[in-house]
Amino acid sequence: MVAYVSHPRSQGWEEAWREGWEEGRREGMAEARAADIVLVLGKRGIAMASAERELILACRDIDKLEAWLDVVLSVSQIGELFGACR
Repeated sequence: MVAYVSHPRSQGWEEAWREGWEEGRREGMAEARAADIVLVLGKRGIAMASAERELILACRDIDKLEAWLDVVLSVSQIGELFGACR
């Protein structure tokens, strides 16, 4: 009988793949949250400058995006969104 022994390089590859997959998943979640915030602000007719829009879309801090998502329905102007979540 032949015992299977995984090659050390394959173990490193699997770990790197898993870490890359997790990072990509987090990045995708952040992008989706940011896009949701911009969409809701737009649907509510809340004006935002392109710099503010880009600030939201560039954000990858899930905690900050979740905080913005929590208040996006209650703000009446974009400054309130940023002020509520500092």
